[in-house]
Amino acid sequence: MKKWKWRLLAVVLTLSLLAPPLSVRAGSLTVTSVTGARGDETAVELRLDSQEVCSGSLNVLFDSTKLEFVSAERSAESGQGAVNLTAPGKLRVNFASTEPLTQPVLCRLTFRITADTPTAGTPITLDGVRLYDQNAKVVSTSLEMGSVTRSCAWLEMSSSETVEGQAARVELQLSGSPLPAGGSLTVVYDPAVLKPTAVIPLDQTSGVRLTQNLSESGKVYLSFASTAAIPAGKLCALVFQAVGQSDSSTQLSLEDACLFDENGAAIDSGVVSGTIGVVLPEQNDPKLWVLGGAIQADGTAKLGVRVDGRGLVCGGQFTLDLSGMTVQKVEADSSVVWNCGDSGKTLEFSWASAAPMMDETMLATVTLSGAVGGTYLTPKNVYLFDAGGNSIGRFDARRGLVSARAEITAAADTAQTVKTDAGTSVSLAMDVSDVRYYTDEQVSLVTCVLALYDSNGRMTGVGMQTARPLEDGTAELQLTADASLPADSYRVIVMESGQLIPAGAAVSGSLDAGG
Repeated sequence: MKKWKWRLLAVVLTLSLLAPPLSVRAGSLTVTSVTGARGDETAVELRLDSQEVCSGSLNVLFDSTKLEFVSAERSAESGQGAVNLTAPGKLRVNFASTEPLTQPVLCRLTFRITADTPTAGTPITLDGVRLYDQNAKVVSTSLEMGSVTRSCAWLEMSSSETVEGQAARVELQLSGSPLPAGGSLTVVYDPAVLKPTAVIPLDQTSGVRLTQNLSESGKVYLSFASTAAIPAGKLCALVFQAVGQSDSSTQLSLEDACLFDENGAAIDSGVVSGTIGVVLPEQNDPKLWVLGGAIQADGTAKLGVRVDGRGLVCGGQFTLDLSGMTVQKVEADSSVVWNCGDSGKTLEFSWASAAPMMDETMLATVTLSGAVGGTYLTPKNVYLFDAGGNSIGRFDARRGLVSARAEITAAADTAQTVKTDAGTSVSLAMDVSDVRYYTDEQVSLVTCVLALYDSNGRMTGVGMQTARPLEDGTAELQLTADASLPADSYRVIVMESGQLIPAGAAVSGSLDAGG
């Protein structure tokens, strides 16, 4: 062997002899986690997983403002030692044995859960850990910390979205431990954004007495009671109508929650608030139309109800207020269930589909007698559901118009304004439907003009959309207009073959500051 190889081997052997002794096989030291109610005494265990450890010392740390230390019990198999409270929130653990410890539990530490113990848990941690084998060599260990958690019953409000003028449904759910037999709470909301319309008991509340009070603006008072603990699940659904403008929202804050058990004793509770947002409908959002409505010579009017499912809708329900008119005839798709409610004052529809509705689907046609011109038929209490049975929050519902005139109905989303160095740019999404759809005088093409005005009523900008056909009686339009001078308001003018058409709910409004 060459001399340089002998020298290299000698260096390696010398370094190995000079190296410090390595720690022996690694183990783990774990603090278990526990959960209990306020006032309970619960024990966490300090567990050692190692076949080498004979002695050691360590500190157990906890927050004494959130937990009350009660006692410590050492395992008989952990040899000689002690557990001492050396300072608030600090326990010193020492142990020693002539043989390696074979039982995993070093000691049990009992704490009392207080009102200040968090429902998210308070940690039990370790530091200053020193573990040794029979030869006083260090045993390396991994550390796993534990926690103590205060259990409670939870009231959680879901969140939802809807569009202007439409309904939103949220659900109040009960969970946690111990579960209550009754309680009360207040749901606080912004009355400028929402108006409550109903509280609906759900299946999980069978045998539960549920009461509500909606009379005070901005608050919904709820109370519920049963003779036994109420199972975890959905207590009730709350239905609101959006009265605020698009881009508004409100928190549904759960306040003054008080829960009690079957003996009337108060139990701990936690709450999770929800929100409802009022959003702009998008072009790909589902849409419910009411179209037609022209009054015939015999005094009747025929309307259609159509849903554009957009590949999302698998079912739904809604109500039409007939405003004193009488149902003469209803022709409905086989999937539709309809009923005259409130002594004939309303029409109630519901339907279901095995697969998402991709195309425009005519749900029903309705013939009314005693038709009254100028009457709007607005879908109310509208719910659309997806394939999972979940309520779809984002959709649009367009009302119909009973009229003796040759006109269309028109409705628009909030105008979007952008201020630039060159002036003001405005875009507007608008829907139109043909009142004469079920007559021989259907509208073929419509042209819409978006006109912009300043604060003195002078026109400062205009944009015209090319003629658009009304396919199946409706059209979705996107209008734009630019103004080099300030613009404070807008108006949409609708024409057919160059002639003005009266538009029900004429589309006009003010413009925001933009930007």
